[in-house]
Amino acid sequence: MEKMDRILVPLDGSECAENVLPAVEKLAKDLKASISLLRVALAHTFPGLDPTEAEVKVVREAEDYLAK
Repeated sequence: MEKMDRILVPLDGSECAENVLPAVEKLAKDLKASISLLRVALAHTFPGLDPTEAEVKVVREAEDYLAK
């Protein structure tokens, strides 16, 4: 059996998704694996406008969420 050394956890901000975290922590500890959290950041923009500000905002929000 191949050793699992990294666990990817996709999070959508819901309580349901976050409920998996205690089990993932235990699994990672037992396997001596690292945990990577993933949050997709999607910026809604209008055609013809510079999307940079909207993109920076959603990335910051995702980073703040994951930092918690």
